Amino acid sequence: MLPRTLRWAYVVPILVAQLFAFFTMFETDQDRFIGPTSIIKVSETADSAPAADVTAMVRRVSRETGAGIAREVTDASDPNRHRTLVVTASDTTSLPGRWTVDGYRDFDPSMRTSVVAMDESNSADPRGYYYTFAGHGSEGVFVDGFRSLGYEVRAAPYETILDMSLWTVGGSGLAAAGSLVLLVVVLAAGGCLGAPRRGALRRMSGASAVAVCLREAWDVTRRAAPWFATLIVGAALLGVYNGLAQHTTYLLVFGVLWVVFTVPVVLTHVICTLVLRRQQIASAIRGNRPARSSIALAGASRVVATLILVPSVFASVQSTAATASIQAARADRAAAGTAAQLWGSGSLGAPSRRDAFWDRLGRFARDAQSRREAFLVHGDELSVADRPDLGALPVLVVDRGYLERQTVRGADGARVEVPPGGQIGGVPEVMIPERLRAEASAVTDAVRDQVLRDPRGGPAPDVRTGLIKDAQRLYTYSTDQIRMPSWVVDPVVVVEPPGSATFSDDTYGSWITSGEVLFTDTDVAATAIARHHLDRVFLAVFPVAREAADEEHRLTAARRVALLSGIGAIAVAVFAAAGTVGLVRRRQATENFARFASGWSYARANRALLALECAVFLLGTLACANAFWSARTSVRGPLQALDPSAASAPAALSGSMAAVCFVSAVSIGVGLVSSARSIRSRSSES
Repeated sequence: MLPRTLRWAYVVPILVAQLFAFFTMFETDQDRFIGPTSIIKVSETADSAPAADVTAMVRRVSRETGAGIAREVTDASDPNRHRTLVVTASDTTSLPGRWTVDGYRDFDPSMRTSVVAMDESNSADPRGYYYTFAGHGSEGVFVDGFRSLGYEVRAAPYETILDMSLWTVGGSGLAAAGSLVLLVVVLAAGGCLGAPRRGALRRMSGASAVAVCLREAWDVTRRAAPWFATLIVGAALLGVYNGLAQHTTYLLVFGVLWVVFTVPVVLTHVICTLVLRRQQIASAIRGNRPARSSIALAGASRVVATLILVPSVFASVQSTAATASIQAARADRAAAGTAAQLWGSGSLGAPSRRDAFWDRLGRFARDAQSRREAFLVHGDELSVADRPDLGALPVLVVDRGYLERQTVRGADGARVEVPPGGQIGGVPEVMIPERLRAEASAVTDAVRDQVLRDPRGGPAPDVRTGLIKDAQRLYTYSTDQIRMPSWVVDPVVVVEPPGSATFSDDTYGSWITSGEVLFTDTDVAATAIARHHLDRVFLAVFPVAREAADEEHRLTAARRVALLSGIGAIAVAVFAAAGTVGLVRRRQATENFARFASGWSYARANRALLALECAVFLLGTLACANAFWSARTSVRGPLQALDPSAASAPAALSGSMAAVCFVSAVSIGVGLVSSARSIRSRSSES
């Protein structure tokens, strides 16, 4: 009969491989997809071609080579639950071609992926990552095509099923996988070396080493193979979870992981079987074990599992601290709405094009503004000469389109609005926070001189002055955090009236290329570009919300993965605890029964096991305290209260301590149950 601990050494990889396969599929589905052969990163240069040229090239190469290509586009309105794959394929037999017909089935049911074909008139930003579905180096043709259009390109092979599996084991799950391998090796060694009579009886019957190993393999197959039936249970759970989406890939990942976890067990089993053949038969018949080192290794696996458990659970609970960052990204996305910026050619700043060309762009921006297709938000800084103590004051130059989309409140609390078809006095209005009421005149003069004065010369325009509420936080639509943050607090707001000539066409031309003149949405922008025949100047249109949506999706996916990693660490720690108790029980079964028969209490009879449990619990407590201290002291001083890591440390401490207590409770519970079963079994035998 196969020893119980040896049987569990083969069973645990079957169970844990399913768990790791689920983690692998879930983690992969969060930020990429399955099936490509290579990935291409495309970046702009000064001579990059428009997006329409890129789309035409991709479609042409796809037809000529029979290869497919796809790019993932996050849904700016719902980045955590919807994304779009923009694909091109020569026929519907290729993987992207099948997706256009059957759709893409997400492993994570909370995510929905739409598949659309590339449109030759597509004006979407061509920069980013492209996934190719090509064999025999066909991706090189795509790379050459991008380079011929003036783009910088880097290509790399995409990860295979084997890469995905080993990346999870060797990357985010390295520590947990290492602990698991140590555990199953200890179980295999303890189960094999702990039953010397089995090998001795077979040697007495004249079995060779090969015959003994084959017999062991047959015993393992009979006892462990039925546990593969748990795949049926797993399939049922997956069916409820996601309708068995990507089940073939899941089974392949499971197979790879099962082999990775089982090979060390097989090698250990074979080595220990051969070691037992070197033991004298008389000593083996008496039940003498070669060594007690397996128990020490089992204790080491508990220590390793605990050292993995605490930081994993701590980080999982701390991942809730990312909620603030997620909410900030969500606020950016909501504030941006459908607004779109234009991406201009990298050669726009050539000195030879500074005059008529920039004036033309300025007239284009003004025309879009007058049609209510675009609006203005220009960020600047202001210094008041007579009041250096005020520092650099943030300034926002906006128009009525901005005021319609963002709320600016006057000193009376009412929303500042531009009358329909009208102006605010026909001249720019400088709106100053109430806290600067006493300096209103100096601030107004500084605005006229530093912000409103025409750089080509001429007097500064007349302005009107008003007051707005203090401490207002206004959105700037900036995607360049170095130039201007996304939000400014307590700015001076300058409202340019409709049809004003305060700023020159040249200035407007500069603003539209820097993203400070924004269009109401991407379709409106594409139409305006086509109307003015500027498609060779503005290479693409991209939603301002896209960047915030990508960040929100990244943070949300990272939080989900962290939570799953914590669950996985708890599972490995529970397996380690149960396995250690089972191994000790196997090693000391006769001794413990004799102690029980002599009237010893459970605590006295199992003092070594309980001492190990206390040591592991103390180690876990110290690890929790260390993680808490590190999180609390990561930022010192007044900023500590604003640090998400420090703020979430108490909750993370409670969560990690609860996990340590749970694993210890499982260990003690398994010890009580196994002790009672062992005593009953030996009592019935005697």
